[in-house]
Amino acid sequence: MVIDDHWVGNVRTEQQDFAQVGSFKFSEHHFAVFQGRFYDPTANRTFANQDEIRWCTYTLETDPGIQANFHGLRVFRIDRVVRENIACNGPRFLVEIGSSGGWPTNLLTAKDRLNLGSLALMRS
Repeated sequence: MVIDDHWVGNVRTEQQDFAQVGSFKFSEHHFAVFQGRFYDPTANRTFANQDEIRWCTYTLETDPGIQANFHGLRVFRIDRVVRENIACNGPRFLVEIGSSGGWPTNLLTAKDRLNLGSLALMRS
């Protein structure tokens, strides 16, 4: 979910670019809770719960073997898919592949390793 229509998001897949996926990776996100509803001021929308805005949850990968397969980039393991029909349904990892405008850019991937050529293509 893009929080502001002026932004295309900072997550892509191998097949879809940032605008096509239209999602942001957040480390944390804050809501105001009022009368049992979650109000998100960045999207100016209300939600029944936090999972309505989430596609998946993730944790920092701690396996040094898997970390090495991503050439020193920060790698997160997707540990829970919240919305099955969204782009993170198949991928197992979220990889920080660069930055744009101060935001990290990220790749959703099912691969447990990426070669440098693939990473260069994903960064463009």
